[in-house]
Amino acid sequence: KKYGSDLESKPEFVKLFELLRRTILYGESNSLLLVGPPGSGKTFMVEKVLDELYNTKETLQLFSLVRLNGLIHTDDKIALKTIIKQLILENEIEDCSNKSFAENLNLILECFKNKNSKSIIFILDEFELFCSHHNQTLLYNLFDVAQSPIFVLGITSNNSVVELLEKRVKSRFSHRRITLFPSIENRLKDLLLPESLSKENLDDIQEWNNHVSDILEDTNLQKSFKLFADLTNNHNEIGNILLQFISQIQNNNKWPNATNLIDLLNHHYNEDSQVNILTGFSILEICLLIAMKHHCEIYDDQPFNFKMIYTRYLKFCNSSIGVQVEPQRVAMKAFQHIVQLECIVPITGQIQYEHQMFKLTVTFDQISTAIKKCTDLPTNISQWAISSIV
Repeated sequence: KKYGSDLESKPEFVKLFELLRRTILYGESNSLLLVGPPGSGKTFMVEKVLDELYNTKETLQLFSLVRLNGLIHTDDKIALKTIIKQLILENEIEDCSNKSFAENLNLILECFKNKNSKSIIFILDEFELFCSHHNQTLLYNLFDVAQSPIFVLGITSNNSVVELLEKRVKSRFSHRRITLFPSIENRLKDLLLPESLSKENLDDIQEWNNHVSDILEDTNLQKSFKLFADLTNNHNEIGNILLQFISQIQNNNKWPNATNLIDLLNHHYNEDSQVNILTGFSILEICLLIAMKHHCEIYDDQPFNFKMIYTRYLKFCNSSIGVQVEPQRVAMKAFQHIVQLECIVPITGQIQYEHQMFKLTVTFDQISTAIKKCTDLPTNISQWAISSIV
């Protein structure tokens, strides 16, 4: 399976499945945004969730699906016609031109309710493009519907798409969100394991794919690759490394091995240089870094913003004796310095700095190693770094 056979056990999959299930079985209206860059598996996960719903006895035939795409449904009239067609209501609803969008949508839902006892799942692909519709009428009315069991699922690559919503639309949105990150491991396999587009060289391609599959099973390579994946999510970097890797192929068919790839990964990211940067941090910066580490441990590497980290820092200070609390403006400067050193990187667009979401680019091991090297660090801070999460 392209995104791993354990997809059904991932918390993102479980969350989406359970929300949809509750809409189908208990009539709960809800909305959610599925956000992630291209290649992160958004569409794949949605289709797997739908397959699971179709193959589950208790939800089978209890919901109808409406798919809209911002690239195709460029205005609300086109979207309305598609909704009628996909809900098979052409005979019940003939002329929509004399009514407002809200009246038409209510009429559609009422007719559908009289005809079926099903829930409706609306999937809005390229969700950000619907934000450019006049007055965002479609989004406003879909989010505003409460009397019918519907689920509105927006799929987008735009991390800051919520900022595009008008105030009246935003207030009706549930603000539920699932963020997916592309797997560099999957990207690695996609780049190294070619699929033959013709019948030529099938044996050579199969031999190479078998060789690469054996390499990827190497335990030491998996450890090095995990470190690399913890440090960056940049697909251009892994592409450059793999280009160097395949350039080592020689004419006599002597192919590069796992050790060659490990050397390239280790050379690209020198762990010691990152640790040296961290050991130069001020006490406040180290405290913020520990708070980031604890946040990532609690929330399974989910992104964070300054307010989340400062709140966690305050909680530690208030529970510790002799720790001076730095004001928010001072902590903000320390946070910005950590950003400048690229120990954390932003993953959202240009919004208010304290709300902008970030991701760690240093590993937990690097943070722990750096703290051990800081011999003048107060004991309670050192203990906080290794103690149970607060």
